[in-house]
Amino acid sequence: MAQARAKRPDLFLPIGLRATIPQYQMPNDTNTAFPLDPGVYPAFLYYVVGRSELKEDTFSDDSRAVTLMNKFVSQLMQVAS
Repeated sequence: MAQARAKRPDLFLPIGLRATIPQYQMPNDTNTAFPLDPGVYPAFLYYVVGRSELKEDTFSDDSRAVTLMNKFVSQLMQVAS
């Protein structure tokens, strides 16, 4: 959420720019609604998957993580146009 707010502060206008950024923790927040426009939800999925690929693992692929994180940024900025 913090990276999205830095790149697209306009997404946070409905919830307030000075409001605290929502934090999600499993398993308590599985029923919490996504607070932003549903059009940016797929971009956040790319971010979550990209971050999980950054985890040190035998099967992880850093290039895949970078690709997914770049896809997050490009889709987030594409929604703006």
